[in-house]
Amino acid sequence: GIFLTVTEPVQFKAKDPASLGVEGRPQLFDVTVANKGQKPFDLSSFVVLETTLKSDPATSCSDVFEMDSGVSGIPQDPVVKPNGSTSFKWAISCPGPLGDSLAITFGLSDTQHLKFESTLK
Repeated sequence: GIFLTVTEPVQFKAKDPASLGVEGRPQLFDVTVANKGQKPFDLSSFVVLETTLKSDPATSCSDVFEMDSGVSGIPQDPVVKPNGSTSFKWAISCPGPLGDSLAITFGLSDTQHLKFESTLK
């Protein structure tokens, strides 16, 4: 009963460029987790497991966290109550060209994974 919604990425313009770390194309997306189950769901294990770029499958993207832009990872209270939902921003920086195909595998827990495909903006 857990549903993950991820928006198409947009170019991320960090208020603090140093937060981007490695060179790359910063991408920002909104993540919503809805719990349609009977038990609370703990998001503490949420992670980007893998990123793959078509131009260079051996290269991966890096997570970006920047408090000034509201990109701080999962919510401070990571528990999603039954019939509830939570939304948060997530950003990554990818060393690929504009329009490159991007595949992201999200991990909601040790056993729940979801693959999302898009392009670099």
